[in-house]
Amino acid sequence: MRSKINLQYTKIMFSIPCVLLMSCSNINATGFLTQNVYNDDVDFTFNNADLIQTYATETYQFNENLSVTTTGGQQVVYAMEGSDLTFNIAQDKTFSINGYKNGNILRSSSNNSANPATFNINGGHLFIDQTSFNKDIGGLYTDNNGYININNQSITINNVGNAIELKDQSKFNITTGNIEITNAYRGIAMQSNVGGYTAPNILNLNSANNISIEAMQTNGAGIYALAYTGLVPPNVITLKANNDIKIDSAAQGIASFGKNEISLEAKNIDIDGGTRAIYSRGYENLDSLVTLKANNSINLTSNDTGVYSYRNSTVNLNASDITINATKYAIYSNAIADTATSLVNLNANSIKLGSSDNYVVYSANDGSVVSLNAKDVNINAVWSLFADNSGKINITSDISNINITNDALRAYNGGDITINTNTNILNSGINAIRTNTNGKVTINAPINQIKGDMYSAGGGEIRTAFSSNESKFTGSTDITTGGIIDLAFSNDATWYNIDDSTLSHLRLNKGIVDMSHTSGGQDLVVATDFSGSDGVFVLDISPDDINHGGTQTDFISIASALAPASAKIRISSSSIPSLSEYDFSGSNKAIWFGDVHNNVTFTSVQSKSMDDVYDYVFQTDINVRGGGSVNGNNWFLVGYGKRQNEAANSIINDSILRYLDISTLELDSLHKRLGEIQNYDEKDGIWARIIGAKGEYNDANINFNNKYNMIQAGYDKRYDNDYGDFFSGFALSYKDNDMDYKFGKGDSKNIGLALYESYFNEDKYYIDFILKYNHIRNKFEAFNDIGQTMQAKYNTNMANISLELGRKLQNEDGYFITPLGQINYGYVRGVDYTTSTGIKVEQDNINSLIGKLGLYAGKDFEQSSHYFKFGVLKEFIDEYGVYMQGKKESLHKTINIDDNWYEVGIGGDIWLNDDKSKTIYYSLEKTFGGRYETKWQATAGFRYLF
Repeated sequence: MRSKINLQYTKIMFSIPCVLLMSCSNINATGFLTQNVYNDDVDFTFNNADLIQTYATETYQFNENLSVTTTGGQQVVYAMEGSDLTFNIAQDKTFSINGYKNGNILRSSSNNSANPATFNINGGHLFIDQTSFNKDIGGLYTDNNGYININNQSITINNVGNAIELKDQSKFNITTGNIEITNAYRGIAMQSNVGGYTAPNILNLNSANNISIEAMQTNGAGIYALAYTGLVPPNVITLKANNDIKIDSAAQGIASFGKNEISLEAKNIDIDGGTRAIYSRGYENLDSLVTLKANNSINLTSNDTGVYSYRNSTVNLNASDITINATKYAIYSNAIADTATSLVNLNANSIKLGSSDNYVVYSANDGSVVSLNAKDVNINAVWSLFADNSGKINITSDISNINITNDALRAYNGGDITINTNTNILNSGINAIRTNTNGKVTINAPINQIKGDMYSAGGGEIRTAFSSNESKFTGSTDITTGGIIDLAFSNDATWYNIDDSTLSHLRLNKGIVDMSHTSGGQDLVVATDFSGSDGVFVLDISPDDINHGGTQTDFISIASALAPASAKIRISSSSIPSLSEYDFSGSNKAIWFGDVHNNVTFTSVQSKSMDDVYDYVFQTDINVRGGGSVNGNNWFLVGYGKRQNEAANSIINDSILRYLDISTLELDSLHKRLGEIQNYDEKDGIWARIIGAKGEYNDANINFNNKYNMIQAGYDKRYDNDYGDFFSGFALSYKDNDMDYKFGKGDSKNIGLALYESYFNEDKYYIDFILKYNHIRNKFEAFNDIGQTMQAKYNTNMANISLELGRKLQNEDGYFITPLGQINYGYVRGVDYTTSTGIKVEQDNINSLIGKLGLYAGKDFEQSSHYFKFGVLKEFIDEYGVYMQGKKESLHKTINIDDNWYEVGIGGDIWLNDDKSKTIYYSLEKTFGGRYETKWQATAGFRYLF
């Protein structure tokens, strides 16, 4: 049964005996509630009246839905001083209110009385909806020592001015399943008036699911707190959600003015503020504190500023992932006064910042500090991280990745930027780092990669080190009016200089300054101190600019070196073609490339390139021509020599491995392939074997190691006639061959087919003939000691023909010797290919003819046979050729292959049954005395006869 009451403005004082009610409590209030317990749906409709207004302790139980519709201006529920009003809404039932005109819908206020006013809502759902927005209407309101406590299933508030509002030492405690505020002017509003109050406002909101606040009305704020008083302790707003907190606002997502502590905690926090996602501003000596903590992510977006911290303000963000995207500032921090502070602290696994129209991070004035602490820091923006007027920006991370369209890091007027990270990646479209007027930038990173120029003036400082071969700086430097740029390069870290550069300090310890990165001549000036040893300058040197009068030869100027220092000079690969044809004879032909302090000495190193077949060694000398030195000594390039380089060596090494494929590596024998065939009685046989080996090639300047593994399987059939026994068969094989040498490695894979015919007779003579074909898929790579690389790959084919003759001589005790001879011819088809660096290679056909004389000695047992072997081998072919055409030079290399060597080994057969139809055979051998030595080769096979 539904009870619907429609009343106009009326005030009634009820006093009903409790025996008539289901609850023994008198009603001492004005309004429309006439009983303490409602078991039916109740719908109140009235104008300019209260549902209830009370100073007393009242409890109402609603077991069904409670609905209020009003068009007046009175509060729907008003708990006044000294009251303790409780609404109990049954589970899954709803207390709904709509149609209100102005004022606050649910209010608790003691009107400055010492007796608090308390309003409690328990159970069910609370639903407030004004149908259309009305800024003059408040939702839940408490002031002047008023308390509101809610413990229910959900709260929904739509179309009101301030959805939840607290003033002047009032309190909210809300525990709910879900809270949703939509189309509000302010989702949560808190204010403390000046003077007269000694206690703070406190709001605790706890949601078992989500908290959602939408304040998209003009100048709307998701959370707004104002406290320009000297309250101790501060006003407090605490929001906690088991799942997510989401705030959308037209202006500020969170706005804190004065002495407030605002805290949000959830799995994910998402705040979109039209002008500022977070606005925190202290007042005089009153501190504003905003803290966000998320298990997963914090996402802040704004058409203006993500985080705005101003004068005695602290903003703390803690999450696994923090993302801030804003049109202007991602983070703005300004302490404004000498005695004030502004602190913004981000702590996360991942921090991502982005902005488009202003500085992505701005920290101004002494006391302003922005700290980014994360495993990964990623910043993508148009404008800088800017520390101004003694403001500070600190980044501590494992990886810092900063990409800025304009200047990346700016420190002016005593501003300070410090980056401590394991890997720093800094990319800029203009200046990577710019300091002025005592601004300072310091980067400490084992892996340091910076792209963009550096500029320092007016006592500004830039200090950073590049200390690994993964570290690099691509850009130029410039100092004026007392600016300091102090750069250190070590352990093959490289500076790719792109323009004329001036810096105060250059520390070069096994580091590289590559001035050839940009073509044309650049000047490098070290003004205050050059130090280090074993560093390298890579220079463009041109015969058309020998006196530093043009723009084609790089030039080094070192005004001061406080201690003895040294460096090496390497000529760029692009300079070599013209220099290799230049006549250096006579001092007037020497090329001037440096004017340096007396404490600095230069030595030349090989100028290397993997696109040619030679490296060049250029000679340097001092003061070759007349003319004074400004700094101490003039340095000149005076001549050159050349040597075969790693690119050519690797091509030669690879060709030798092809030769070995048809000679030593493929030189097979009957015993290694099939075992002792004279003991086989059945007609058909299948077999399989595996081979593993390791070897080393040494000849003059050619040295490499190789190891290979092969698997082979075959079938043969036995035929008997009056002349003896014949075995006709075939085999398939796969071989993986790896080569390793000082400056490279190779890998080839061979797939092969073999046809063989073997014969023996009753006098124990044997003949073994085999024809083999292999297809080779080959690749190799090479590198030099300055990090240049070359790769190549090609396919080719090879063939072998082998004939082996021998006789087994055996006594009655089973001892035997087997003298043998063998001839093996091999052929590799020549191949033309081009390396990845442009070297064209023409490899000739390779031929091999090897003769072998050897001896087996051993004994046959009842179920096995074992032997020792020895052989002498000779290669009868003299040589083959390889032609290489590099960028500038060509090389035709003749490879001598005629050789003599020896082999020793052991082997045998083990019969697994009496009829010898199942056999395991093995061999272990090595070679020595030749250019190539097999350190060991092991073979294991199994043969089955049927």
